Amino acid sequence: MIAKNTAAISKLADSIDMAKTPCSKTAPASTRYNDHCKTPKEPTGRHLPLAALTRHLGQNSLLGTRRILVVSLLVAIVASSCSKPEYVRADEMKIKHRKFEPTYLLFDVPATLWWSNQDDEEHVISVEGVENWELVLPKRGTGDSKRGVLVSEPGEFTIFCKIHKFKGKVKAVPVSGESGDDR
Repeated sequence: MIAKNTAAISKLADSIDMAKTPCSKTAPASTRYNDHCKTPKEPTGRHLPLAALTRHLGQNSLLGTRRILVVSLLVAIVASSCSKPEYVRADEMKIKHRKFEPTYLLFDVPATLWWSNQDDEEHVISVEGVENWELVLPKRGTGDSKRGVLVSEPGEFTIFCKIHKFKGKVKAVPVSGESGDDR
């Protein structure tokens, strides 16, 4: 699927108007797109790979760089949309800097899932699709910032902070169920 998407990205990048911009000065072929256009004839220093790539594409530096950036951005978008979340096997969900750590947690049930607030502010945790359930975690240092919740049923749950709106996922699996490598 990635190879198919890469071909589509290449085709899209080719369809974007990236034609050579003619130089405003007439010059012999040996110096075209060089000194008078303020681009070095031979790349130097740390710009060597990018300059070599733009020269390979047959573009002047500005348009070659733009084409590379467009293609790179499209490849990054496709790659990120194809990846599965990485679940981490643990029995504690930490909240630090207004984020769940880990964002995707995998644990065996039945078990107690521990929640700890390491922020200097209160968080109210809830589960999407589950009404009338919330877990209030006072700010750290109060002695009550870590709480346990007994989870007895397997399932995958999207969790979020009602106050700050950050999200995460918890996947509970039976002890005899999935291994830590399955995601």
